[in-house]
Amino acid sequence: MSGQIELCLVATGQQAAVLLPPDVRRRLADNHLRGRQVFYAMGSSAGDVMVWAGRGQRPGWVQEWLAKGGTLEQLAAHTDLLENAA
Repeated sequence: MSGQIELCLVATGQQAAVLLPPDVRRRLADNHLRGRQVFYAMGSSAGDVMVWAGRGQRPGWVQEWLAKGGTLEQLAAHTDLLENAA
């Protein structure tokens, strides 16, 4: 019997922000996160990265993370990472 196991690793905060393509990082730094020091990010090994600026209603993925015992500090990433990488 042969089987295949598929793992989906989750990255949070700075590690997730690094997974963003350079053009997306540049756009975030220039527009959506202007004036912010911290934003929140979660990504997976499948290449999906979700970002929240920390304003407005919390998205579902943030609410789910908090409900499972995670913290906002674990999701936090600094905008200087985006500016340096762009």
